[in-house]
Amino acid sequence: MIRVHCDAVTRQGQGMRNEDRMVALPEQQLYAVIDGVSGLEPIVDELGCTAGEIAAIKIAEGLQSIVGQASEACSAIEIMRSHLLEANRELDLLMRKYNIASQETSRRFGAVHAGVWLDEHYAYWTQTGDCMIYARYDSGRVRAVTYDRVAAFDDHALREWMNHEEEWRKHRQPDVVRSILLHNRAQANAENGYSVLNGDGAVQYRMECGALPLQGITHLLLVSDGIYPWHVDQEQSCTECWFQSIIEKGMERCAVELEEHERTDERCNTMPRFKMCDDKTGILLTIEKI
Repeated sequence: MIRVHCDAVTRQGQGMRNEDRMVALPEQQLYAVIDGVSGLEPIVDELGCTAGEIAAIKIAEGLQSIVGQASEACSAIEIMRSHLLEANRELDLLMRKYNIASQETSRRFGAVHAGVWLDEHYAYWTQTGDCMIYARYDSGRVRAVTYDRVAAFDDHALREWMNHEEEWRKHRQPDVVRSILLHNRAQANAENGYSVLNGDGAVQYRMECGALPLQGITHLLLVSDGIYPWHVDQEQSCTECWFQSIIEKGMERCAVELEEHERTDERCNTMPRFKMCDDKTGILLTIEKI
């Protein structure tokens, strides 16, 4: 048997709404972070939700509908996938109401996620985009369970932006960077692109999933891209130090400290990034064998 303690936080960044969502269902041992991705046009529903927020809510509802099903080894991953893909199909139907065609990648909105479903022996997981899952072992070593396929596209745009020194210093995007970002949007669920739940059926071939044995694991960490390893002090910046800091301080305090650090770097020059302060969602799971 295992006992799981959940420490979770979600904080709005600089945008008009928090487009992140989380799922935390202790009775089901099901947890997820979800990061909404708005399209290029400002869609807002009757409740005031932005496009990315609408998508994040839809994906969260898809995962929450798993409640009551057993996480058996032979089916847990497929159950998670099927509920996510059903939510993805509903997103496609919703976008048709907004007259957004399937081939209009840049106009489509969606969400990326990282989710785990635990039983006594395994953490079954699914992931899309740049949300991440990390595992910490009793040795203190930290393992990135997932792979961020968005990072290479973001890095390309940031490197090009830094080549334009004045625009970079003033955090003003030149046309060439805007063109790269538009091109990057077209890579959603493409053969050599990245995965995103945006109504495109091709995500079924891009979504990552797996079963992680819980043997020796003391903590699991799920984060949206607004929470990332950063210099926890002047001397150390390794992933292990960052993870240990979260364990010691808690998700809320670490998210606040990162946000405060970002606000001292409002033009995003010290820590290269597109937004001064992005939405932040994180779930730290402490796993105890009993």
